[in-house]
Amino acid sequence: MNWIWQLGTESAWERADWLSFAQLVFTALGFGLAWIQLRRSANAAEESKRLLEQMQSRAIANDLLLMLPNLHKLEDELDAAVKSGDADAAERALVSYSRLASEVAEMLRGKMQPDDVALADLLVQSVAAARRAKTELTQGPKRPLVEIVKISRVKIGKASVSVSAAVARIQREINDHE
Repeated sequence: MNWIWQLGTESAWERADWLSFAQLVFTALGFGLAWIQLRRSANAAEESKRLLEQMQSRAIANDLLLMLPNLHKLEDELDAAVKSGDADAAERALVSYSRLASEVAEMLRGKMQPDDVALADLLVQSVAAARRAKTELTQGPKRPLVEIVKISRVKIGKASVSVSAAVARIQREINDHE
């Protein structure tokens, strides 16, 4: 038992030597535990960031699911106004469509998925056509209403088909993440 106290030295360790050794061991253990806790914190922060991004994406998807069908409704309102020959109703539908489609396009661009960007581009094109038609209507139409909104209706129709596909895709994405 005498060898434990001597540890290769000529003189036995004194109490202060043992306390210094214990302090070294506890310091090393403390650094080890601190390192483990730092790793856990980093992993928790990364997981929190991932969950936050997922929640933001889900919120955007939910907003889009509410907004996209309204584009169909405005398209129907424009068609009804054209059929009845009501230029004022057609103008209101074009303005409402332009506002909502612009907002949806920006939200889609924020998602930055290729399908979303392509749909956003289609919506922007339909908005430009709707604004041109609205401008002509507000200046006093020199052509028949059907002719004025013809290009707008074609572009809105193309966007409408893509919007339907986007609604289905977004619903599928939400269901896949549940």
